[in-house]
Amino acid sequence: MYSSAKARKGKLEKVVIKVVRIVSSRKTFGKHVALYMDTLNGLWNEDELVPYDRAVDLINQYHSFVELEQSKLRC
Repeated sequence: MYSSAKARKGKLEKVVIKVVRIVSSRKTFGKHVALYMDTLNGLWNEDELVPYDRAVDLINQYHSFVELEQSKLRC
């Protein structure tokens, strides 16, 4: 899995998942939510992680946006 926040900024950062915890608490209003723990003991929500193909798509979108903005500045 890869960090979607980093991919939106044009960087590919791999996250190695060690454990998946199913949590049900007051903060989740009793719903069962998966929390992913990486090898550095960081916790990730499911929406913060994307597969490789989606991460590459996000990076390509970022680079397209940057190129478009740079072309606007040149004119």
